[in-house]
Amino acid sequence: MALPIISKYSESQIHKIDFSSLVLKKLNGETISLKKLSNSKKVVINFWATWCRPCRTEMPIMEQAYKSVKDDYVFVMINDENVETTQRYINENNYSFEFVQMNREAFIKNGIMERPTTLLLDSNFNIKEILIGEIPQKKGEEFVDFINGL
Repeated sequence: MALPIISKYSESQIHKIDFSSLVLKKLNGETISLKKLSNSKKVVINFWATWCRPCRTEMPIMEQAYKSVKDDYVFVMINDENVETTQRYINENNYSFEFVQMNREAFIKNGIMERPTTLLLDSNFNIKEILIGEIPQKKGEEFVDFINGL
């Protein structure tokens, strides 16, 4: 099955991002580089939104996975919503991974056209996988097996 053209465009733009120098905004307003946030671990980046049903479906799966692999991976959840909405969602669901923000213009410039979009990076910030749309795994351990198999 062919991917939609928008996905091909998104992937081509995403490959242009220099993740080793990417600077993000934490929910407390502090800026932090992905490099510092990763602390030499492998990185799972998820571009998401509170209004996105597939995002809300996969978030508990990712939380289960993160709890199993947090010594080797950092999970970074990036959205462009206001801090209050994001923080309320985190608090209601007790998620433990890193939540940061990127403005809408940066989403568009970097080809993040669909949510969720998940990127798997090695510890040198090389893209190992791009998943556009909801992850296919339905359990945390399935997602762990998938990311460990890359």
